[in-house]
Amino acid sequence: MDAIAFAIIAALAGGSYSVLQRIAAPAFNQAFGALLISLTAALVSAIVLFCTRDNRPLYSDAGMIPWIGLIGIAAFSIDYFSLQAYSRGLSVSVGSPIFIGFSIVTASLAGFALGEAVTLMKLLGIGLIVAGAVIVTALA
Repeated sequence: MDAIAFAIIAALAGGSYSVLQRIAAPAFNQAFGALLISLTAALVSAIVLFCTRDNRPLYSDAGMIPWIGLIGIAAFSIDYFSLQAYSRGLSVSVGSPIFIGFSIVTASLAGFALGEAVTLMKLLGIGLIVAGAVIVTALA
């Protein structure tokens, strides 16, 4: 499977993630909900790791382990603050575009800072995504 297929699967999971968070958010303390999400993710990760194990090492550069820790903090923040927003009545049709739009802007700007090419088409695409998120949010 190529990279685009994996990206599409991840995007579908991300969209489902927002819907599922909206459904569950009112029933949980947000920190506890984030913990349960993380524990579930850890269990599923362990199962996938076990089922797909091969002779490759688990990591190749121990210096990158702190980066994984920062990713964990980001993942907790996504869970915790999304659950906070949804538990306060934010609709998924407004929350998801905000989360996705700002995620795209953040990732794109970081990519540019890391040396990825800045093109007019990329900037136009980012602008359209942000405009779409603003329109959806304004119409809610």
